[in-house]
Amino acid sequence: MTNRAFTELYPAELETAEYVETLLRLGAIIVGKSKMCSFATGENPGDWIDFHCPVNPRGDQYQSPGSSTAGGGASLAGYAWLDYSIGTDKQLPIRILYPKEFFPAANPNQQNLLENYICVLENHLKTSRIEFSLVERGARCPPEEAEGKSLNDYLGNLRALLIVPLRRAPTTITTTMQTTSMMASERIIAIRIDGNPMWDLLCDIDGKAQLGVFRQWFHENVLKQNPDSLSDSILVLPQGKAIPEYRDDAV
Repeated sequence: MTNRAFTELYPAELETAEYVETLLRLGAIIVGKSKMCSFATGENPGDWIDFHCPVNPRGDQYQSPGSSTAGGGASLAGYAWLDYSIGTDKQLPIRILYPKEFFPAANPNQQNLLENYICVLENHLKTSRIEFSLVERGARCPPEEAEGKSLNDYLGNLRALLIVPLRRAPTTITTTMQTTSMMASERIIAIRIDGNPMWDLLCDIDGKAQLGVFRQWFHENVLKQNPDSLSDSILVLPQGKAIPEYRDDAV
C-alpha cells in the first residue's frame, strides 16, 4: 500500500497470488515490485510522504506518472525489455460496461485512444461493449434509502468522489488505523490530501452511510460481484484530461 503504517501493522504475505503463479508456470519472469500511491488514493507526485514517487521517463521527464499504478506505468515506459505490468490479480470479466455519461471524451485524440483500447479489449474477451446510462439505471431501480430522490440528489457532494476529482490546496492530515486481529493495534498514519475532498466527506457520518448505500447498489446493479473473479464485468472510463501534467504543478 506504499504506506509505512500499513507495512508495520500487516505482515508480508507468505503465499504467491494464484494469478502470479499461473504466469510463472507459463514461463513469465518476475523482475520486481513497483510502487503505487498510498492506499491508491490518487496522490499527486508532490503529495507522496513515506516513499518517493516514480519518475515518468516520457517527454521531458517532468510529467506526472499518474495515480494509483504509477510505478507500473513508469516501468513499462522506461524499460523496453519489460512486456507487462500486473495490476490486479483477478479472472477476466465477461462483460464490458460503457457508461454513456462519460463518453465521448472532450479531447478527440483521447477518445480515439480509448476507442482503440476498447476494440482491443472486445477482441481479446470475444465480447461487445454494453452501452448503458448510470442515471437511467438509478432512476429505474433506485436504492430504498434514497426515498424517491434521484441518485444525483441523494449523493449530493459525494458525487465528487465518484465522478469529478475536485481540486483544492493540499493539506497534511493524520488518522488512525486499526488491525482486525484480537490484539488490535493503533498507528498514526500521515496522509497528504491531493486536492480531493474525499477525506472531509468521508469523515461525515451521513457521508459514510450514503457511500455505503451507493456501494451496495452499485455492486447489485452495475458491477455485480463474483466470488471467483471479484466482478463479472469491467467498467471503462476516461482517465484525466490528456494534457501535460507536471510533477510540481500546484493542485
